[in-house]
Amino acid sequence: MPGHSSSWFVGYPEIASTPGPFKIEEEWGVMDPAMDPMNEKTYKFLDTFIGEMAKLFPDHYFHIGGDEVNGKAWDANPKIQEFKKDPQLQNER
Repeated sequence: MPGHSSSWFVGYPEIASTPGPFKIEEEWGVMDPAMDPMNEKTYKFLDTFIGEMAKLFPDHYFHIGGDEVNGKAWDANPKIQEFKKDPQLQNER
């Protein structure tokens, strides 16, 4: 999912991989905060968000980005680190 989603965590800190506080970034670049892929609330949030976007833009494709996550937030989360021990997962990508 988008690496440029740190602004979402201001309103929805429960879907972040690390605790806040979070702020709206004023600089350009890759930020450390990332969504928590181990949290069911993340998927409920994304299901609602993507559903709303699909209604507004009923195209065949929806670009979500996703190549900008630097992995720092995931490295700081014990649940994610445990999950990453799966032999099929070689890195964050």
